[in-house]
Amino acid sequence: FYEINGELYFGELTFFTHTGMIPFKDEIWDRKLGDMIDLSLSRNDEIFCN
Repeated sequence: FYEINGELYFGELTFFTHTGMIPFKDEIWDRKLGDMIDLSLSRNDEIFCN
């Protein structure tokens, strides 16, 4: 995390071991868990555009 002017900011959050790069054996769990992350709450939507 970062502290800037008394405010805490978090950088990368990894929810799983191995930086989340090991796929689940049953691919349905990739979708179920990914659907739980609401990227619309981001302050800067531009970072998600390709």
